Amino acid sequence: MLTLSKSCCKFLGVLRELVPPVSYMVWWSATLLIFLWFDLLWCMDSDFAPFLRYRSLYFILPAAATVFTLPSVLTRRWGWQCGVLIGLAGLLEANIIYFRTYYTHIPLTSYGLVSNLAGFGGSVVEGMRLADIGFALIIAGACLCQCRLVRRSCRYNPVAYAIVLAALTGVNYIFFAARGGFRCRMAELSADVTAMTVQPPVYTIFLPLLYEAMTKDAAPSPEELAQARAWFEDHDAATALYCPSDSVAKRNLVLILCESLESWPVGLEIEGREVTPFLNSLVEDTSRVYYNKDVLTQARAGRSIDGQLLYVTGRYPLRSGVFVKDHARADYYSLPKAMKDHGASTYLVSCDLPSTWNQAVFAASLGIDTLLMHDDWYEDEDMDWHDGVDILDHRLLGRCAERMRQGEVWPEGENAFLLVVTHSGHNPFTLPPGLSPLALQGDYPRWLRDYLEVTAYVDAALADFVTYIMSRPDADDTVIAIVGDHEGLGAHRREIDADGPYAYVDSDNHTPLILINSAYAGHGGFEINQVDVYSALLDAMGLYKSYQWRGMGRSPFDSSYDGTTKTEASAALAAGTLWFDCPDLR
Repeated sequence: MLTLSKSCCKFLGVLRELVPPVSYMVWWSATLLIFLWFDLLWCMDSDFAPFLRYRSLYFILPAAATVFTLPSVLTRRWGWQCGVLIGLAGLLEANIIYFRTYYTHIPLTSYGLVSNLAGFGGSVVEGMRLADIGFALIIAGACLCQCRLVRRSCRYNPVAYAIVLAALTGVNYIFFAARGGFRCRMAELSADVTAMTVQPPVYTIFLPLLYEAMTKDAAPSPEELAQARAWFEDHDAATALYCPSDSVAKRNLVLILCESLESWPVGLEIEGREVTPFLNSLVEDTSRVYYNKDVLTQARAGRSIDGQLLYVTGRYPLRSGVFVKDHARADYYSLPKAMKDHGASTYLVSCDLPSTWNQAVFAASLGIDTLLMHDDWYEDEDMDWHDGVDILDHRLLGRCAERMRQGEVWPEGENAFLLVVTHSGHNPFTLPPGLSPLALQGDYPRWLRDYLEVTAYVDAALADFVTYIMSRPDADDTVIAIVGDHEGLGAHRREIDADGPYAYVDSDNHTPLILINSAYAGHGGFEINQVDVYSALLDAMGLYKSYQWRGMGRSPFDSSYDGTTKTEASAALAAGTLWFDCPDLR
């Protein structure tokens, strides 16, 4: 009996060792609250499926909190632990801001592209919310507890800490093992377009980044390659059946990528005025203009540069990461190259820095020979600069037209491909006072007012530029395409009540496709994908049958095509991702 009593006392002593001191629990609780606050902010801009459908969350987060309280185990000086929490909160806040615009966490490769933020501080500020102060309040509360309530700062027994951490890790290992292991589970979620946004709240930011690091340079499995080859074979067979009309190839293509332009303002009247009177006049001309308002955006972490990839090459971007980080110099099939086969000169007009998204290198890979970018406009004293980086659209387009008149860009009689990238519609959608022709008087959410007014401004800038192009002697031989590079509203879309006063805002991410002087006219009757625009442009230019690459999309003018399901889009995205590393897939 005495032996049993001693054993019980010894066991209870071991259990007491596992119980952490109050000072440690203050930091552990604060760390757990930081992770939970991040999840709450994330779910407020998406949905609460991570809390409701994924039990792993309730075991991953305690383990993560234990890992991030290691400094309080190693030292009694809680300044180190406070510093770790400040760094953690800063990282999570950066990902929340990124998510509110791009609906994904910051990819691993994008941490090396931080220089792209130069001049876009307004976008970062726009992504902040008052609720974000919760991170600072949690840390301040932990510091206050240490100063006022915890009389003696005690270190947690390192052996006991290791036992608790091992137990939590073991439980999480069981969850992953039940799903085929860590890589299998993360691959399953990455391939599902409806489940991709649950990874950061359920598995924290760090496990998705670990998965990216593990798979970044990993060779695809034979099964993945086989599935990708099967997709390309099926796609090639489907597109080969389409025989477009034998129209004469057009000599010129002007592709205008309007920053963040969505479809729903086109045709909208508000306070008795049209938001986009010029674009409205185009889409009403069904004799020579094709219009599809339902182009589902597919740009991912690369945003604007992904839009160029989709439109100009007919290829999907990476499922994770930004393709121009490692693949800017790849050998791309592209619209410029298709037109150069017929003697065209190729141009890019933008106010970006050549280094932004590695644009200059990527443009060369597309076959674009002449670039007019930031430094080509910077010395012009009459140019209007916004936030020190962006040239306002009416100036950029106006000066581009002026150089065209002077013969410096696309002189009359020359066969040309011209890509124009506008910037005034960039988040946070602000313009200098007095520039917008709309000037709304009603009471609107600030971001909605700004978006409508900047869209009206872009419409007016487009009117002058397109009118000039259509006045040229080679206008009849020129196709003009107006598109949005990606959707613009981001998380703001969720603030709109479908039955409220702003129900005219599209609940989904659609950009317009407007083709002027195409062989096809009228209004598209079904939703297409952003990647389909490349095929549509190739078709409109009369090059669909002659060029060797018809794109990963389908021409909307093919009567056998009625849009792509999300399952098909997921398979295409997977095939497109593998193609970057395995260019011989086709």
